[in-house]
Amino acid sequence: MIPGEVAEVELAAQQQQQAAREVGKVKWFRPDLAYGFITRPNGHNIFLHFAALEMDGYKTVERDRSVEYEIEESPTGARAIKVVPL
Repeated sequence: MIPGEVAEVELAAQQQQQAAREVGKVKWFRPDLAYGFITRPNGHNIFLHFAALEMDGYKTVERDRSVEYEIEESPTGARAIKVVPL
């Protein structure tokens, strides 16, 4: 492959990974701490920060609430982004 093709392939892979959304359930969320965790379909938990909640007004979600989200890798591990309560 030529360098331009490699960059295009890598960009396409990143876009596909970013576009993948999952549906999970809120394990717990503490508004006073501004974070919580979502249980993923595979049973693992993923970090949820209140800034990732896409909603108007006071940002909070109840335990066991279904949410749809994307996953982003960060230096401290995976986290949920673009979280939308269902």
